[in-house]
Amino acid sequence: MKKLIIATGLLMATSAHAQTEVLTGVTRGKDYGVVYMLPKTEIEIEIKAKKISYTPGEFGKYADRYLRMSDVPVVAEEYWELSGIKVRSAGIPDSEATYFVKMKDKTVAPLLTLTEDGIVESINVPMAEEKKRGWSRLLRQHAERRIRAISSPKKFL
Repeated sequence: MKKLIIATGLLMATSAHAQTEVLTGVTRGKDYGVVYMLPKTEIEIEIKAKKISYTPGEFGKYADRYLRMSDVPVVAEEYWELSGIKVRSAGIPDSEATYFVKMKDKTVAPLLTLTEDGIVESINVPMAEEKKRGWSRLLRQHAERRIRAISSPKKFL
């Protein structure tokens, strides 16, 4: 029984030192490491609309009598007509989910590839493999497939 307790204690002590230290909410560390942010999804909606203004003519009130048209409006009106809606999701850096990975000098630490905004793009993928796979291109193509423009705004509303 004593040997089992000693063995588990040694196992816990050695595994605790092998871990890479990750600090939450740190934007700049004193030590050597990488600061990264997790993405937050933002939905961008683009709406195209036309403003339509109707001004009746001087003889609009006589259209029923002389032209036999009963549906001619005699009052000025303005209304908006939707001509298109596009919905797109985008990943933006979440400032509340900022992390600092503290790395040691001679460590075989995970390879982190970040975007220009500081969002994690890939983990443990060597640069040569990443270029072969074309992760950025594949992610863009996947996002473009998911973005769909609504063909008829009237059906949507």
